[in-house]
Amino acid sequence: MSDGRLDKNRVRRALRLVDPEICFVFVILDNPDSSIVKMQTTVFEGNNIKVYPFLADFPFNYYVVVQSPDLLPSTLADLLRQWISIDI
Repeated sequence: MSDGRLDKNRVRRALRLVDPEICFVFVILDNPDSSIVKMQTTVFEGNNIKVYPFLADFPFNYYVVVQSPDLLPSTLADLLRQWISIDI
């Protein structure tokens, strides 16, 4: 659980060391005033700059963005309910 602003390359390296059968779900506590959903990142490709959404290459396959702390309990309950229904 975090605000989601992280060093994606560092996280990818760490995730490669983890057993592939372990499923991570990253919970992003978002700030509506500076939402991670609206963030962009840049990559230099030759002489060109490419701009794309920050979450487009987020290192976790599964993540949820929670816009309000009040929604956290119900979001986590929904997440567990969905995981249980898939796992069975």
